[in-house]
Amino acid sequence: MERLLWRLHNISPAPHSPDRFDAGLRLHLEHTDLLTILVQIGDQQQAYISAAGCDGCGRGRHVPGCYVELLLRLLTATFEAVDLMLVPQGLARRPYTQVVLARPGKHGKPFDGADLASWDNARVAMHWQRGVRGLKAAVVLAVGDGPDPAAFLRERGWTAHLLPKGIGPRTANSPIPRAVWFKSEWGSAPFLLTPQLRLVQSGRLQVEEEGGEVREVRAPLTHPSVSANTTVEG
Repeated sequence: MERLLWRLHNISPAPHSPDRFDAGLRLHLEHTDLLTILVQIGDQQQAYISAAGCDGCGRGRHVPGCYVELLLRLLTATFEAVDLMLVPQGLARRPYTQVVLARPGKHGKPFDGADLASWDNARVAMHWQRGVRGLKAAVVLAVGDGPDPAAFLRERGWTAHLLPKGIGPRTANSPIPRAVWFKSEWGSAPFLLTPQLRLVQSGRLQVEEEGGEVREVRAPLTHPSVSANTTVEG
């Protein structure tokens, strides 16, 4: 199945039913993997997921058993509000200068959108997958000018490696984030990367990027399966 990128539109920072979300996401990961992505540009953040879709995802008609539709059911049952909007063109290239590949250590801690506030440009892609003895995870964190991202992750109990200049930005700027290798076991509850309320633009305006220019477009009310417009996003 083709991997597709979906914007988590209007999602709240945390589920209102964390135990139910934890159990549901663990069950979901028994059958398929999932990438949770958070992008920061200036003072705004946007969350995405990269997941294997069905043949009908692009047309807004999921086939029975589609993993994306099943995930949407879980999200709508455990978050106050969320829509999935297909982003067919993927994410735009950003001027990342430091890219880190990391995996959780024995005492690795989760992180969230507030932790990206130290950078004007940041993109984090976390890959969840079922392993032999439980959940496994790894992350790619790409940032522009600012603090050392490897030190940030090591402070939270992650083993982090700075990728070479020729490899890191190319890896981080994949339009649709894909597999992150070198995972290790994750002993805590799984989580999604979600934007912080103070870093989400108010009203119904979305900031997207086209040809290097940031512009505002009004986000229409959509069916969760309807595509976002064809511009690439941040």
